[in-house]
Amino acid sequence: MMVSGGVHVPFYAALAGYASDVQRRFDGFFALAAWLRHSEKEARQRPHSNPAGGSSMSVGLTGGCLCGAVRYRLRGTPFHITHCHCRSCRRASGAAFVTWFTVRVHELEWRGEKPVQYHSSAAVSRGFCPHCGSTLTYFHESDPEEIDVTAASLDMPEALAPEHHSWWEQRLEWGTASAQGALPVHQREGG
Repeated sequence: MMVSGGVHVPFYAALAGYASDVQRRFDGFFALAAWLRHSEKEARQRPHSNPAGGSSMSVGLTGGCLCGAVRYRLRGTPFHITHCHCRSCRRASGAAFVTWFTVRVHELEWRGEKPVQYHSSAAVSRGFCPHCGSTLTYFHESDPEEIDVTAASLDMPEALAPEHHSWWEQRLEWGTASAQGALPVHQREGG
C-alpha cells in the first residue's frame, strides 16, 4: 500500500497513476518540442538559395529511401538547411542529429510510393518508407505550406550544405565535431 494525498491505495494503482502522469508529460514535451521547432523556423529569415548548391543546382534534385520504393523530385529551391539536435528527431531517426531542408509542399513531387505518416505528436507527422523504414519527412500542421525533408535522403546530399544547428542545447556531447575529432578513423576497405 502507498499513501496518495492521505489515502491508502494499492501499489499497482499508484504505479498506474504515475505512469499515466509520465506519459502526459512525455506527450506534452514532444508537442512543445514540435511547436518550438516550428516557431524557431518562423522566426528565422529564410534564405531561398544555398551557397553550396545555388538555386539552379538545387531545383530538380532527386532522392528517396534506402530500398528505392519511395522517390521524390524537388521542383523548388530548398531552404532552412539545418542539423536538428532535438530529442524527438534523434529518437525518430536513431541518429545523433538529423539534417533537414525545407521545401514548399507543392514543390515536392512524389514518385513511386508515398511515405507512410506517423503522428509523433498532435500537430506533427513524420513520413517514412513503409518497406525499409527510412525517415524522410517532418510536417507540422501549423505550417501547411512547408515540409522538411531529410538531406541524407537526397541522391546528391553534398549539393546542400547545412546553414546552422537547431536545438543545440539538446545535442549529444559525443556527437559534436570536437568529440568526433578525437575518435580513430577507419577507412572503408575493399570495393
